[in-house]
Amino acid sequence: MRTRGAAILLLFLILLIPSGVRAQMNLFGEHNPLASYWNNVARAAAQGDTAEVESLIAAGNSPDETDARGQTALHIAAEKGNLAMAKILLKAGAALDPKDMFGNTPLDVAARNGQTAIAKLLLSAGAEVDPVNNAGMTPLMIAARAGHLAIVTLLLQKGANIKATDYTGRNALSWARDSHRRAVVEALLRALKGKTS
Repeated sequence: MRTRGAAILLLFLILLIPSGVRAQMNLFGEHNPLASYWNNVARAAAQGDTAEVESLIAAGNSPDETDARGQTALHIAAEKGNLAMAKILLKAGAALDPKDMFGNTPLDVAARNGQTAIAKLLLSAGAEVDPVNNAGMTPLMIAARAGHLAIVTLLLQKGANIKATDYTGRNALSWARDSHRRAVVEALLRALKGKTS
């Protein structure tokens, strides 16, 4: 029991050390699981630490390292709307369409969270417009369900498949009706009318 208390105290003291100093100190040894936790690009991105992300990548870490949910740093930047972080990762060669444990790409995450600037950046960098997650949903369906008009409009402009259905048979319009955002429903109806005329 005394050993466990000492280990907890040591970990607490280590947490008090600034992250940049911790990375330089390499307290845990190269092959220790705690070292791989601290020296992880996804963890640094979750803290919003662009300097540490750049440092880790410069030291040879992959920009596509993941957290426990299978999210890359680009997923995390998309969730938080951290445009500077996303640009650093893309410049470092981060994959545009990696999937987390739920099959979501960074574009899916941006669509769900209403992060229009990140969605624009990903699409302009060549991200896939209609990736399908584990539920069969595309970013258009995700944005429509969340009621994010700007992202729905952006995805439609980029050629998103408005007629695609998820594994339950629902399309973006069906999900938009659940969002109770009339402007989103109307935008999708206009797009559907344009496809059929």
